[in-house]
Amino acid sequence: MCEKRAAAEIDADKLTVLRPTYICGPGDHTDRFSYWPIRTRQGREMLWPGTPEDFIQIVDVRDLAAFTIDCLDNNISGIYNMVNPPREYTMGRLLEDCQAVTATGVDAVWVPEEFLKANGLNPGSQVPIWGGSARSRGVSTDRALAKGMRHRPVRETARDILAWWDTLPEERRANLKAGPAADKEAEVIAAWKQGRS
Repeated sequence: MCEKRAAAEIDADKLTVLRPTYICGPGDHTDRFSYWPIRTRQGREMLWPGTPEDFIQIVDVRDLAAFTIDCLDNNISGIYNMVNPPREYTMGRLLEDCQAVTATGVDAVWVPEEFLKANGLNPGSQVPIWGGSARSRGVSTDRALAKGMRHRPVRETARDILAWWDTLPEERRANLKAGPAADKEAEVIAAWKQGRS
């Protein structure tokens, strides 16, 4: 924030601030978004947080890069939120997209946030994308869209992540950096089901 103030004091008319939430796409070393298509491809029962109607806001790194270049090439100044439009994309659609690009069906088990936290899974790295800044709070993208920002379909992002992921060394692919461990996921699913029976 102090850098933004300092830059604005120097030349506010030429200041450009791009505000992304979760950045995803091929090459993401955090695995925060990548977890979902990668885990979906494994099949079986799969823990999904909250409800299918929960909104999320993300941005593909390639769309962010393209808009950044446009800002430089076209002298676009201002403050822009770099996310997909609010109340447009949901966790349920993410599940659909992941199943479509993997040609894999999963038995999705939707578990409320309170239960996840009570069982040691906190939004963030343990339950990636759904928690933190990706969780939609209705961040407007109108200004960026008016200046030419474009968002590719999330299904394309998920597909390209898997293609990139498959090129990585086996040791790297065996160690996802985000998402619950398989045994923890199974444990929480079992506890949720037991509590509802």
